[in-house]
Amino acid sequence: QNGLMMQRTWGKIAEEAALKMDQCDFTGAVVTDIAFYRVCMEQSVFVKTQMDSIKIYACDMRGCILEQANLREGRICASDFRSAVLADAIFYKSRCRLVNLEDSDMSRLHASAAKFTLCSFERSDCSRIDLTMAVVKESSFQDVILKDAELTRASFSRVSFVNCIASGMLSSYSTFKECLFKNAFLGQSSFNYSEFFNCSFAFASFADSTVSGARFDGCDFTETNFSNTCFIGVTFKDSKNLDADSFKEARFINPVFEGMDKSFERTLIAKGIEVRRTGGLDAGKL
Repeated sequence: QNGLMMQRTWGKIAEEAALKMDQCDFTGAVVTDIAFYRVCMEQSVFVKTQMDSIKIYACDMRGCILEQANLREGRICASDFRSAVLADAIFYKSRCRLVNLEDSDMSRLHASAAKFTLCSFERSDCSRIDLTMAVVKESSFQDVILKDAELTRASFSRVSFVNCIASGMLSSYSTFKECLFKNAFLGQSSFNYSEFFNCSFAFASFADSTVSGARFDGCDFTETNFSNTCFIGVTFKDSKNLDADSFKEARFINPVFEGMDKSFERTLIAKGIEVRRTGGLDAGKL
């Protein structure tokens, strides 16, 4: 239902534009504290443009080049940024709602403390994006490249990461609620003290990652690949389809298994998976 609303909103933007300013060049300009409403600025250039506290409502920004643009504390609503270039742009404390960012270059985007609601990043390059303390709700990162992304103290609720490539990602003290990671590649990443509630990791891969102090509560692990993953002080509770065969060459140090997963430690040991306790006793002897 949300997806249909998003598509209907974006589908009407171009035809309802009241002012046409496409292919304009704002390179290096200062356009702070102003508002654009129902403006078509398709393929315009905003390289290194100062756009602090800007308001963009119902605007057509398709194909715009906003490389190194500063949209600090901006407000963007019901606008179409498809195929835009936002590399090295600044979205610090910006608020985005119903924004289409599909097929865009968002590499190295600085979006710390930003809020994204009902937004689509699908098929975009978000390599090295900084989402520190960001809040993302009911949005989609499907088929997105999230290599080396920074997700520290961020919050994600009902967000799709289906088919995303997120190798080298750092997630520290972040929270994920009802998120979909189906077929996502999360390998060679670090998940430190992050919490996952009712998330689906069906067919996803954590191969060669380090997971420390994290919590997985009510998550689905159908055919999830945990090969050669190191778990340190990680909690699993009430998991669905948790299979010891998915943990080939994985290592556990001081794991916690609660609820329906309470006996899973014995299952791991029976499969020859390494489970150790720092108190000096091997888990297999407890």
